[in-house]
Amino acid sequence: MSRRLPLLTRHAAVTATLLLLGSAAVPTVTGLLAAAPTVSTTTTAAPTGQSGCPSAEEQVHVTLDPATGDAVYSSDRGSAQAGHPSARGADVAFLASATWRPGTSPVQRVTRPGTDLHAYATTSAQRSSLAAAGFTQVEGVAFYAATATDGCLSPVQRWVGPQGQHRLVISQEEGATLAAEGWKDGGTAFYAARDTRFSIAVLPDTQEEVIGGATGRFEQRMRWLVADRDQLDLRYVAHVGDVVNWDTPDHRQYVVADGATKVLDEAKIPFSYAIGNHDTKATCAGGGACPGDVKANQRDTRTFNTFFPPSRFTALAGVCEPGKVDNSYSTFQAGGEDWMVLNLELWPRTSVVDWARGVVAAHPRHNVILVTHSYLNSDGSIKKDNGGYGANSPQYVFDRLVKQYPNIRLVFSGHIGSTAQRVDTGVHGNKVYSILTGYHDRVSNPTRVIEIDTAEGWFSTGVVMPLTGEVKADRSAFTVRGVDWVR
Repeated sequence: MSRRLPLLTRHAAVTATLLLLGSAAVPTVTGLLAAAPTVSTTTTAAPTGQSGCPSAEEQVHVTLDPATGDAVYSSDRGSAQAGHPSARGADVAFLASATWRPGTSPVQRVTRPGTDLHAYATTSAQRSSLAAAGFTQVEGVAFYAATATDGCLSPVQRWVGPQGQHRLVISQEEGATLAAEGWKDGGTAFYAARDTRFSIAVLPDTQEEVIGGATGRFEQRMRWLVADRDQLDLRYVAHVGDVVNWDTPDHRQYVVADGATKVLDEAKIPFSYAIGNHDTKATCAGGGACPGDVKANQRDTRTFNTFFPPSRFTALAGVCEPGKVDNSYSTFQAGGEDWMVLNLELWPRTSVVDWARGVVAAHPRHNVILVTHSYLNSDGSIKKDNGGYGANSPQYVFDRLVKQYPNIRLVFSGHIGSTAQRVDTGVHGNKVYSILTGYHDRVSNPTRVIEIDTAEGWFSTGVVMPLTGEVKADRSAFTVRGVDWVR
């Protein structure tokens, strides 16, 4: 897909790929956030969103075989995914071209007969070298790329693995990782541009969308995200907790949430769900407290983990307790950088916060996004109590975890039926942006979209309601410039 203009300045017409509800078309987020205010630490002009390179304006997608490490690249997402159907989903490797443009040459995909290994050649010398290594079967053109730099392109290096796997890498950090794993640098393959802009979605409490009469709002949101994933350049979906309202003997609310989530499963969009108080044995029918030890019940998440086990979260990189996603972290790459989504239980135990400290410290080059059900109050202050039946307060989480590490950038929460945001400064001078997205909407299906540009140092966000096509006209839409993303 072409990434020409950011969400805040694009005003494209509604496309035919959108979902229809009665006589009204659900619009894309494109252009919907144009009136968002700006929280700025710079005076730079609005970003253009272009790579600046006419030969590199389309995304080249890649899937990695989880068994062999082989990579399949294509300017078409579906083609890349078809190369390795068992992969978790197609990532974006760099920007090149889907068609021939002046200064570009076809990048041919070739395979080694008798194996599932793929390699890529742009020049005759590269084709000859690959043929000598046994890559003789030509599959066709995967995309087009420049064979010389024009000042706005970066070299893409070919790396060769121990079993003959090939990887095309524009990031020096990724190249260093491959070198440490025993891969060999095969030299510059061609030139491309970094894809520095993408978006993530954050779902508020969906507890009102799984009870009787909810009319499919949860699933409709998911189908909208999948249908519009290319316009959004959507890379990840997070949930702030209270996925359901309460459990029942037939687990009906979990069945509804499970069915909606299968839409993301099938689209292979990575996601994670935080756990709220309504997702535990602490909450019974009607939303009241269950009998017994409410503190112990709050940690009983067996039903949640039955419907949403660790194996379901394809980007999952680690958990605090075996077999439970209550406290877990997922990783992905986007915008040319590494990202971590760290989920913490509601009002977490001290041992959990200590575990999270270790995880963040072990990933200093990741931009960390913390998701926990309760963190901000509706006035933007950090909650200072544990709800009466938790362990530690959000203020403890801030003091012990959030402000202590230079790579924590964003904190998302729900629980409170409102919206708010705040900016804090960590002990290392880094800014931490915290956003509350609650709502408890009984009519629509609010969805926060956050667009990020790692090169130009900003993010822009707003809340869209896919069911009605409206945008929240509250404090939820704003832009922050001058963000120092971790590189």
